[in-house]
Amino acid sequence: HSARTEIFTRMFPRCGVPDVFDSWSEWEDYLRFLYETRSITEHTQVWWSVRAHLAYPTVEMRICDAQPTLEEGQALAAFIYALTCRIARALDDGEAIPDHPHRLIEENFWRATRHGLSGELIDLATGDVLPARARLEQLADWIGPVADELGVPLTISTANAAERQRARLEEGATLREIYAEQVIERVRA
Repeated sequence: HSARTEIFTRMFPRCGVPDVFDSWSEWEDYLRFLYETRSITEHTQVWWSVRAHLAYPTVEMRICDAQPTLEEGQALAAFIYALTCRIARALDDGEAIPDHPHRLIEENFWRATRHGLSGELIDLATGDVLPARARLEQLADWIGPVADELGVPLTISTANAAERQRARLEEGATLREIYAEQVIERVRA
């Protein structure tokens, strides 16, 4: 986990998990406030982990924007795309989407950052603590029908880059060897 990331999100405004906006106009009102108070000079100075982009009609998922392989990047993009479409459908259908307090979301954020898929996450609706992979699989089950309609494959990797590197350390590889393997993998990609 990067101490720099935590320092950045604690020391600067408009970082981390954003508030929930009930409408696009509420989001625009917030931006207008920031401009009028000279808090920002452009909308890209809102550095949230997830934000609406004004130049493109998109939602930026900025929290996980550095995947080590093309395959992992594509799998993550597919998962996020299907999740976004599933949430949009739920909202269109009047399905309740919970708005959990930031302090609870940050608890899972810390767990995911620190332990990855080998750790545990909290089901914020029930308070149950589950293996991270099991919680992610529950989420995949919820978005699965929409992913199928979109033709988007949902893939949950067996291990992320940090877990693969730790496994190599446990096997006796040196940091230099692990780094060299990463460089070779990147060049081959």
